[in-house]
Amino acid sequence: MTNRKGWLLLLMMAALLLAACSRPELQAEEPWARPAAVGANSAAYLILRNRGKSAVTLVGVSSSAATAELHRTVMKAEGVMGMEPAGVIEIGPGEEVRFEPGGLHVMLIGVGQPLAEGEIVEITFEFDDGQELLVDAVVRQP
Repeated sequence: MTNRKGWLLLLMMAALLLAACSRPELQAEEPWARPAAVGANSAAYLILRNRGKSAVTLVGVSSSAATAELHRTVMKAEGVMGMEPAGVIEIGPGEEVRFEPGGLHVMLIGVGQPLAEGEIVEITFEFDDGQELLVDAVVRQP
C-alpha cells in the first residue's frame, strides 16, 4: 500500500470512528405489537434507551405495515380515555422512554396485512438529526 493510500484509509477510519462516537447510542428493548386484522388499527410498544452522551429528539415514526404515528393516551372529559398525537419526544442522555399500553405508543393505523401472533412489524423511529432506528416488533397478545 502506498503512503498516500494509507493516509487516506486512516482518515476514512478516523471519520467513521468520530461519527460513531458523536451519535447517541439508541437501543430498543422489548418491542411488541398487538395483533390486528386487515384495515384495523394496532399499537406497538417498547422501551427506547439513550445510552449516548447527548439528548436526542424523536420527531416521527413510520412502518411498512400501516400508517404510523406517535400517540399518547389521555383522560378526556367525564372520565373517557382518548388518544392524541404525542408530538416530539426528547430523550436525554442515559434516559429511557417507555411506550406502553395506557400511555405513549406507536399507533398503527389501517394495517395492510393481518398482524398475526409471531409475525414481525418493522418500525422506523426518526430523529431530528436525520438518524433512524429500525425496530422489529413481534406481534403478540398483551
